[in-house]
Amino acid sequence: MTRRDQVSLERLGSALVKLIYPDGKMTEEELHEIVDLAGELRQRVHNQLVELAPGEFKARFIGRADSTEHPAPDLRIAREVIPEDDPMNSRAIVGAVTGLSVLNQNGVPVGGSTLVVQVSAFTKPHQGTGGLQVTGAHGRVLSDSVKTAYNIVHSRFREFGIPEKRLHDQRVAVHLVRIAEPKEGPSAGLAFVVGIVSALTGRPV
Repeated sequence: MTRRDQVSLERLGSALVKLIYPDGKMTEEELHEIVDLAGELRQRVHNQLVELAPGEFKARFIGRADSTEHPAPDLRIAREVIPEDDPMNSRAIVGAVTGLSVLNQNGVPVGGSTLVVQVSAFTKPHQGTGGLQVTGAHGRVLSDSVKTAYNIVHSRFREFGIPEKRLHDQRVAVHLVRIAEPKEGPSAGLAFVVGIVSALTGRPV
C-alpha cells in the first residue's frame, strides 16, 4: 500500500468506528471487520482509478497485512499482482524512458518505484513562448531535475546531434507518468536528458 492508502484506511476506519461503535468498545474481531470494510471501500476506489488511468495506477491489494484477499466476491484480487508487460520492454520508443523515483516520509526515504518519462517535441504555437513544459504530479526535486536536464541539452545540443533550428523551433513537453503521489527523483536527471534528446532527434530509446 502507499502512504495515501494507509491514511485513507485510518480515516475510513475511524469514521466507521464512530458510527458503529460510538462508545469505542469493540472486540478485536470487530475491529478487524471495520478495517476490512475500510480496505474494501478504498480498494473499490483504486480499482476505478486503474480503469480510468491504467498508465498511472496499477492493480494492487489494499488491506490488512495478514489478509490474503477481500471478503467481497467481486474483489478477489490476490496480494501478489502479476505486472502487465510494458511495451517499453520489447521495443524502442521515441521520447519514452524509465526512471527511478523515491518516496519520502518526513524527509526519510521509505520506498520507491519506477516512473515513466514521456517526452515529446512540437512546434511552438507563438514566438517567444518557453521551450519547456512539465506535466504530471511531481516534487520540487523532480521539477528542478527536468529543468537542469533541459538546460544541459540546450547548451550541448551539437554534441547530441540536435539540429539548431529544431532546438529553437520546438517546444519540449516532459510528462511524468505513473506517479500517483508526489515523489522525488534526485537521480532521474539522466532519464530526462535521454528523453529530451530522443524527442528532439527522433532517435528511439
